[in-house]
Order: sequence, then structure tokens, then C-alpha cells
Amino acid sequence: MLDPFRDTEVTRTTLLVFLTVPLGVLVLAVIILAAGRGDPDTTGRRAFAVYLGAVNFVAVFTLVFASFATVQSLATLVVDGVDEDAAVRGAVQAALIVAAAVIVLVFHTRRRRELRAESEFVSRHHERQEGVAQLIAQAWLRLAALYVFVRAWREVAADRA
Repeated sequence: MLDPFRDTEVTRTTLLVFLTVPLGVLVLAVIILAAGRGDPDTTGRRAFAVYLGAVNFVAVFTLVFASFATVQSLATLVVDGVDEDAAVRGAVQAALIVAAAVIVLVFHTRRRRELRAESEFVSRHHERQEGVAQLIAQAWLRLAALYVFVRAWREVAADRA
């Protein structure tokens, strides 16, 4: 029987992807709840615009971490003594998540373009929310990259000692 969690590195990568998504959803919920409060919605399209922005945010968030997981799994192929099947299996699993995120992102990005093309669409609040979402996502990515760097640096230092 095939055990997908046999390799601990693949398990850690999978957990990284699936544990960071709830954080993104929480941040997204805050953005949605705070979206345009107090401003009149003359077109009645604000909820749809916020939905599209939220889905795009989650898709980009998922895309970044799943692509990281793909690269990390493939990078383990250069390490001696690593189970190659587990590394390839982890890369394929993460690549499938990347593909799903890309499909969701492309579909919803087209809907956003259509919404923006409408003559009565006012995007000033939507753009501000997009900026906040990007700021949060980039800050998280930088923290994750810093964590990976520090962890690798310490492991190399420990190996030399």
C-alpha cells in the first residue's frame, strides 16, 4: 500500500502548504469584513468585487506556497540518501495544487477585468484593499523566506561543528 506520508520532508512541505492557507483565509476574512464600510455602494457590485479580490488573494497565496513546495521537493533530489520516489511524489502533489491555483486565478482575473471595464465601476476602495492584501502576502513571504534561510544556515553550521 502506498503511504504518502512516509517521507518526513514531504510531510513537512505538505503541512507547510496546508497550515498556511488558514492564515490566509483569516486575513482575507478581515479584509472582506472591513471592505468599504460606510461608503455607499451605488452600483451594487461591491460584494462581487470584494469576492473576486479575495479569491485572487487566496489563489496567489496558494500559488506561492505550492510552487515553493514543488521546488523544495525537486531540490531534495540532489541530496544523497533521499528517497527519489518520495521527492517526485511530493513535487507532483504540489504541482497539482499549483495548477489548480493557476486555473482559479486566471478565471477570476478575467472576471475582475470584465468588472473593471464596466463604465460605472469605481475601483478606489478595491485598489486599496488589493494593496493591503499584497502587502500582507509579501510580508508573509519575506518572513517565510527568512525562516528558510535561517534554518538552512543553522543546519549547515551544525553540520560543520
